[in-house]
Amino acid sequence: MTYKQVVCKYSKKIAHATSSSQKEIINYLAFISKTDNTNILKNYDDEIEDKNIIKKIKKFAQKRAKHFPYEYITKEVFFYEYNFCIKKGVLIPRSESEILLGLAVDIIKKHDLNNAIDMCCGSGILGICLKKQIKHLNTTLSDISKKAIKLSVKNACNLQVGDDVKIIKSDLFDGIDESISFDICISNPPYIKDDYALPKNVQYEPKLALFGGNDGCDIIFALIKQCQKRNIRFLLCEIGYDQKELVNDFVKDISHKSISFYKDYSGFDRGFILEF
Repeated sequence: MTYKQVVCKYSKKIAHATSSSQKEIINYLAFISKTDNTNILKNYDDEIEDKNIIKKIKKFAQKRAKHFPYEYITKEVFFYEYNFCIKKGVLIPRSESEILLGLAVDIIKKHDLNNAIDMCCGSGILGICLKKQIKHLNTTLSDISKKAIKLSVKNACNLQVGDDVKIIKSDLFDGIDESISFDICISNPPYIKDDYALPKNVQYEPKLALFGGNDGCDIIFALIKQCQKRNIRFLLCEIGYDQKELVNDFVKDISHKSISFYKDYSGFDRGFILEF
């Protein structure tokens, strides 16, 4: 079979599971061939001599046809100019989180902050990227999941900041010594309503990192209270598209200086910046 024939055949098999089936097949061909898309397209009409490539594409298509996430198959994800390892059992980073990261970088630089924590860190993308962008920043990453902590350690080492960040297993701030102070907390916590019917591909991701109670705000509200208690100046946190008013109402009873909300690339409410 030629590359073109492989793309045509297997993109049809996964078309119901993804809106970019041809692109995914080409991407995966490049991934397993250790080359790039341009090279695949350059040799589009050539025969694929390595039969293992055909076998791998077939297995890939079988998994994707069941909506198994692309990132869990390749075990890598690109975020904010860096390649991160990812694996089943840890939340797959979304590109929208780059907005939160950019806002955090601006605030840290503007206010000359020195101590940051990435709470509910998952694969560690936010905290690690913060440290890569702001070298002097004392950075801590924390998550309740053992799998997430192990993956964060791996990603930190792979990106040469393994010795420069602290990574702690904790249920929010419960396992973090109160003597450790932070200027800013960033977080992409679980915020999906417990009764929400997940898309098929998201069903493969860890429920612990997704669901946040009846209205999805249990962990968000707990985090707000704990940040206030620990005298953390800024909290930047992601939320669901329909949770802006819930958060706004909640902080009315919390002493704070200001709160503002930001939108994602599609124009939906995606997070807030709270200054205590």
